[in-house]
Amino acid sequence: MIEAVSSIATITFDGQLVTITRPKSARSYRIDQITGLQWRAAGLLYNGYLRLAVRGVADVRGKGGRVDLLRDELAAPFTRGNQPAFEQVRAAIEQALAQ
Repeated sequence: MIEAVSSIATITFDGQLVTITRPKSARSYRIDQITGLQWRAAGLLYNGYLRLAVRGVADVRGKGGRVDLLRDELAAPFTRGNQPAFEQVRAAIEQALAQ
């Protein structure tokens, strides 16, 4: 199992199941439910995120139609310090999606 941890979310992947755990919730998705990933690298002034695109699950939209990463249970935000672990999880999920 591979895991990445930030102060907002933890994401784990065991080869078949991706789980995003937040302070008040935990959601798991089978790899065959995931249709893609969205990625933004962390910068000096903003967090990055790894976000799942899941069949049948709608985005959580905030003001201006943007995805609200703090409420979106499909997103795992992270800082620059956490980014290497999140890159490893992203690579593992992408590899599983490609198979």
